Amino acid sequence: MNNRLNSKSLLKTYFGIFAVSSVLFFIMLAITDGESFYHTLFRNSVGTDFFMDFFNSIRDASTKDVYKEGIIYPPLANIFFYVLSLMIDPELASTSFTRRTMLQRDYVCLFIYFVFVTLCLLLFSKLLKQYFAKHGLEKFSSAFSVMLIFSYPMIYCVQRGNIALLSFAFSMFFVLYRNDDNKIIKELSLILLAIAAGIKLYPAAFGLLLLVDKKYKEALRLVIYGIVCIVVPFFFYDGFESIADLFNNISVFSDYSLNTLSPEFVCIDVLAIYGGTIFDIGYSSAYAFLATVTYLSAFVIFIVSDKEWQKIWAVVYMIMNYPSTARTYILIFAIIPFVVFLCSKSFRKRDVPYYIAFLLMFIVIPPLYMSKISDFLDLIEGVPILDQLVYYINDYLASPNQLLAAFVITAVTLYMFADVLISVSRREIQLPRIKFKAKKK
Repeated sequence: MNNRLNSKSLLKTYFGIFAVSSVLFFIMLAITDGESFYHTLFRNSVGTDFFMDFFNSIRDASTKDVYKEGIIYPPLANIFFYVLSLMIDPELASTSFTRRTMLQRDYVCLFIYFVFVTLCLLLFSKLLKQYFAKHGLEKFSSAFSVMLIFSYPMIYCVQRGNIALLSFAFSMFFVLYRNDDNKIIKELSLILLAIAAGIKLYPAAFGLLLLVDKKYKEALRLVIYGIVCIVVPFFFYDGFESIADLFNNISVFSDYSLNTLSPEFVCIDVLAIYGGTIFDIGYSSAYAFLATVTYLSAFVIFIVSDKEWQKIWAVVYMIMNYPSTARTYILIFAIIPFVVFLCSKSFRKRDVPYYIAFLLMFIVIPPLYMSKISDFLDLIEGVPILDQLVYYINDYLASPNQLLAAFVITAVTLYMFADVLISVSRREIQLPRIKFKAKKK
């Protein structure tokens, strides 16, 4: 073990890099007259579409015909937004799609959103502080929680107003407290994960950790809670018909999104497009190869690794790649393994790439442009491969975090897979042995 590599040194380094990044970010704001802020986040939302995942959902859920309108949220999330819609002017809640931005100008809507975000962030901060205190890092907890609140994926999620923020906080509660000595806290963690799954579906994958922990009774109770939170709410609408409508809506939305991919996505679909372009092998072939390799790697990591944070990462990787429609906000779930990683009792030199990868995911990287670089790109016109790459990345050099996300996530997963294999070869990890009983003669 490298004695200089410990939790406190890693946190201090993070603080320093965060400070430098913040200064550069505000300098870029001044240079670009604020334009860099829009481009760093949701590029199509310049002055018009902020918080709209939240406000759009209130408008969509104000009627019980949500699944006839193509909505892809699970029913528990829609019920949540339906209740919120009862708190605002009925005419505003039922306004047309073209006039939906009226909600962001309403004081009641803004107040509701402010309360929602504040409660989510307070819960996250409380969880992190308690977990850090448990591992002797209490004096770093307040500053670090603030820095993670201002991390790139968290700001992106707040700017979009996505309910993933609540699902993330509940999922984090489960991961950190599923083995708590307090039976009430432990049971609450199961309930909150079921609610998280009822809101966004994919957090249900965290339940796999119970199987690794050999907590089979808890896993069974989680399934029951999941049925209550995911299936039962469908009967607030049209029951089984709504289930079929939801899956059809998700399929249609996924197909549409795959035809409009951009680096705002963090999944291997993006790599398939870039890889297919560079090697001229076609999107489908590139995707099939990447999906096979990375999912097998994540599966091996989850089964073989002896480090909890790596098992959590394997689950998060599957979550980030499960819905091909998941945009940058899905990166907030990577905060969970990062927190557990920082609280590890020991670090190795080969843990440094993990730390760097987390930095690239969370620290806001100052935009790399002041104006469009089309004049420079004209110089490479006529080179087939470069022409295609320019087609995909020309407008995204303003968003380095988004551009790097898919590459970093996939690279760290493959590196982790190799790391686990090295640990097995060096007998740092003991594989479970299968014992066979000899038959009695």
